[in-house]
Amino acid sequence: DKVGVNGQTFDAVIPAVAPYHIAALLPEDTPEAFRQALDTYRYHAITTVYLRYREEINLPAAMTGLAVGTAQWLLDRGRLGLGKHEIAAVIS
Repeated sequence: DKVGVNGQTFDAVIPAVAPYHIAALLPEDTPEAFRQALDTYRYHAITTVYLRYREEINLPAAMTGLAVGTAQWLLDRGRLGLGKHEIAAVIS
């Protein structure tokens, strides 16, 4: 099935909402078993930790994704016009 949004047609949708909002966005014909499975999900808030170093930080990109470790994203705050000695680590 295709998904229509504001007059545009898409192959799929990735809802970027808090898990407790997803049920309200599902189509009416969503199987009850799927809706019940959503009730079993547990979640934690996204956390951002700000780190400051003596030396200037220069990550490979302004936003760098990590495949392994506690944090999933590192943001080079210097490249974003903020502190050149700081990064933000996003844990989700």
